[in-house]
Amino acid sequence: MYLLIGLGLWRGQAFYFALGILILFIIMVGAPASAIRAGIMGGILLLAHKLGRLSDSGRIVVFAATVMLIFNPLLLRYDVGFQLSFLAVLGIIYLKPIFDSWFKKRNNLLQIITMTLAAQIATLPILVFNFGRISFISPLANVLIVPVLPFVMGLGLAFNIFGKILVWPMYIGLTYIVRLTDLLSEIPFAAKEINIGWFWLIAYYIVLIIGLCLYKRKQKLKF
Repeated sequence: MYLLIGLGLWRGQAFYFALGILILFIIMVGAPASAIRAGIMGGILLLAHKLGRLSDSGRIVVFAATVMLIFNPLLLRYDVGFQLSFLAVLGIIYLKPIFDSWFKKRNNLLQIITMTLAAQIATLPILVFNFGRISFISPLANVLIVPVLPFVMGLGLAFNIFGKILVWPMYIGLTYIVRLTDLLSEIPFAAKEINIGWFWLIAYYIVLIIGLCLYKRKQKLKF
């Protein structure tokens, strides 16, 4: 969305174009349940950006997650991908506007940074709980890699349509992502092994929710 808007498209045009690419990508990878789930969450987030009402989309996300859980309640317990998708989108909806308010001037780079931080904070306990590791370098990695992903994904889709002429640009983009990931992973203290239990997992989100409520209350008092 930010890339397309930065290229001069209107918000509505960028929304339909990005949504079309999202649907094509899901079809291209075979439409597994994980991709459909992520597509639903991503589609809701795109719609929120189109309407310019990001903070009002939390209910829609909760509704979408509820519908998915009605069909498969075990997603909440055993599907880490569902947990991460749900929490990342909620983090972007509720935390990103707070980070955005700290900057007077906004550009595409700042938007990527604030979105990365919002998603990282919202998903951090789940990542640590399930994988036993906390990454200190991932915010930097996301900032360097996320701007390249639309080009790589777009070239991948175009390659399936137009043939081998696009292989080399796509290869260069993928090589950049892989080499950069390897390079950043070799930085000392890039990540640390850590294990947490259910108590710390629940306590983290209780503190996060209380902090959000206090912030919103403070903002209302200002007006």
